[in-house]
Amino acid sequence: MDVGGWLRSLGLGQYEALFRASEIAAPSASTGAKPQDAHERRQLTVMFCDLVGSTALTTRFDPEELREEIRAYQNAVSGVVARYDGFVAKFMGDGVLAYFGYPRAHEDDAERSGLRLAAGETTWVPRGDPRW
Repeated sequence: MDVGGWLRSLGLGQYEALFRASEIAAPSASTGAKPQDAHERRQLTVMFCDLVGSTALTTRFDPEELREEIRAYQNAVSGVVARYDGFVAKFMGDGVLAYFGYPRAHEDDAERSGLRLAAGETTWVPRGDPRW
């Protein structure tokens, strides 16, 4: 389907020029389901976690090193989120926003989320930390 026709069918024809300028194509295959036909109500657990003490780390690391440390922390959290079928929605500074129950729902999504992380399944230690 042509991108213009596709956008018009969704009532979004005013965006056709922008899509064409950005070389965005219409979806190649349609499932036949329209957005209004695909509604589903489900429970979603939203978790935000951030790096405790990250402000203090700014005095210990230069900006490039701090970025690497924060990335290592986010990777560790992302690994646990993925292990329990969570979805990392966004990285925000030193934080991670994750959804459980999206895109795949489980009966125990709330338990899969923060309880597992709070139980200490994620261990991250900044480089050069004298306590470790």
